[in-house]
Amino acid sequence: MISILKKLKKVIVPLIVLLLSTFISNAQKLIITEVDAAKNSFFDEASIQTLGKKMNLNFSGHTLAVKIESEPELILTQLSDKYFETEKKTKDGTIKFSIKLITSNSIITTAELTGTIIPNDDQQKKVWWTVTARQSDIVSVSSM
Repeated sequence: MISILKKLKKVIVPLIVLLLSTFISNAQKLIITEVDAAKNSFFDEASIQTLGKKMNLNFSGHTLAVKIESEPELILTQLSDKYFETEKKTKDGTIKFSIKLITSNSIITTAELTGTIIPNDDQQKKVWWTVTARQSDIVSVSSM
């Protein structure tokens, strides 16, 4: 019986260390409390529909995944301590997403996610929208 416990101890300690080291990524859930969008556009209405929805932020290394309930997940790259960005070229222009994080004691209190469509055609106007989410709770997740 004692030899079994010694063998288990040899396996359990490294396993615990391995599990603790996998907690390199973390997540935070915020609630969307404000929207601001270019008037008379689809995004004005779409942004308003996100009010009260959860914004999930998941960090991994220098990337940030942003998920707003049923919307597609966005993967943004870190440009500075609290600023992340991504852009995608389309046949009609460029879609750019950026997020600015405001923290207090290393906890995100506010996230401002801005989407911008910059058309190729000079005759079309740039369209933008911003949703602001505020702190609700913090959840740790593991990444393996």
